[in-house]
Amino acid sequence: MPPRSGHSRRPMIVLLLGLVAWAAGLWSPLCSAMVYIDITAPHLRKIPTAVPFFKNLGPHDGDNAFVGTLSDLLAQTLAFTGFFEILDREAFLEDPQLA
Repeated sequence: MPPRSGHSRRPMIVLLLGLVAWAAGLWSPLCSAMVYIDITAPHLRKIPTAVPFFKNLGPHDGDNAFVGTLSDLLAQTLAFTGFFEILDREAFLEDPQLA
């Protein structure tokens, strides 16, 4: 009997991965969670939120000041709502620009 090549196993692997993906799709509604922010509560616990500088993914290395301005604007807007506590960017464990 000749040895089996990896080419003949490919349809079986594709079928197995398809079944796993299908099963995960069936279970996903059962494993979902809803997050509610009760804005009428008298004592609201602020949600810690990290807002890093946006990463420039465009084809040109343009002005990075605009990227900083946008992320600062987002952080200020979230802080203004009173529901979020913006984390210090120096406390990040990883540099978002390198990730």
